[in-house]
Amino acid sequence: MHRIFTHRWFGGKSGSRRGMTLIELVVGMMVVGTAAVGTTIAVFNAYGQLQRQRHRMVANQLMRAEIEYWQGRVHTAFPTVHQMNNAITHPVVIDKRDPGDRYDDILGEVTREPIREHVLVATSTQLQYYWEIPVKIVYTEPTWVLGEPDVEVEYHLVGYWLESEPTNHMGEE
Repeated sequence: MHRIFTHRWFGGKSGSRRGMTLIELVVGMMVVGTAAVGTTIAVFNAYGQLQRQRHRMVANQLMRAEIEYWQGRVHTAFPTVHQMNNAITHPVVIDKRDPGDRYDDILGEVTREPIREHVLVATSTQLQYYWEIPVKIVYTEPTWVLGEPDVEVEYHLVGYWLESEPTNHMGEE
């Protein structure tokens, strides 16, 4: 049994082999090629996911900045009735891709929706107010798959500002 195995697989009793067959070479190249293609696809997919997460993080930062701006306005220089009751939209840049061209930048719009005032607690000594400041951002996320349409992304965030005994609200003297 031992001699049959040695003769069949290793070319005789000496146990040495002079080369490989064409089939072994082709199979080896197919295995290496499949691994290379799979690794390349995984790297590009991971890069795309990373870019989308970065865009989401920037969008979240822009919404938080907008909420903080309006919280400051409510606290220091109270917005007018017109500013409180109307949505305000302004353009933002999510990702500036090429410093020379603007056609490939990812642009979006931040919208601060109407601010709503609420009375939280009515006690005998003071009233507590809070303001609900809703903000949304809309931008178009480019697809990483050829032939697929770009995806419109929309995120919402609501900020709150709590204050007791407000002064000079709604333009009152």
